Amino acid sequence: MKRAIPFLALTCLTLAGVAALAGVSAAAAANTAAQSTPPAGQTAAPAPTPTPEPKPCTGPEYRQLDFWIGDWDLTHRQRVARDKDQWQDGKATNSIRPILDGCVIEEHFSDAGQGFVGQSVSMYNPALKKWQQTWVDNSNEYLDFTGNFTGSGADGKMILSRPAKVQGKDGFQRMVFRDIKPDSFDWDWENSIDGGKTWVTMWKIHYNRRK
Repeated sequence: MKRAIPFLALTCLTLAGVAALAGVSAAAAANTAAQSTPPAGQTAAPAPTPTPEPKPCTGPEYRQLDFWIGDWDLTHRQRVARDKDQWQDGKATNSIRPILDGCVIEEHFSDAGQGFVGQSVSMYNPALKKWQQTWVDNSNEYLDFTGNFTGSGADGKMILSRPAKVQGKDGFQRMVFRDIKPDSFDWDWENSIDGGKTWVTMWKIHYNRRK
């Protein structure tokens, strides 16, 4: 019986401690509930609304090709050979649309007279801080370009270029959108065999917006 007395005392102390802790927890919970409950006649303040993520493709750089959007009637002159000043005239149409929530510009080109059709997709790449375009057509051509819009207003130009073989030599090809107005602009297809020091125009297209 002498051993049982300390054990009973310890048990009582333990139970008393547990009860005390339970009382403290209950009091804390009641205090928290009281703080979160508004006084009578008042409503609780609404939780703050999380700031929405900005929509992609909304910066001004994403709108640099918007002048191209629409339906266009085209007149063009195509050089017969790089070293000759002989040209072939023609007509074509082009339809340009924004797709994928305005992140991509889609082109549908058609020259019925030559039976030539092609398509492209263009987008601004924020990682490169450049525009990129991929072109495919029914002559089995695949071309990819990078570039930027330079200047502003009437002096603004969109130039997209790529390394390429020109007459068997390492060179460059590029397209230049220039003389940009609300309902017209000019487009030139050029190549270079001296590292871009000089350029030869191979194809000239004048765009008129269809009304």
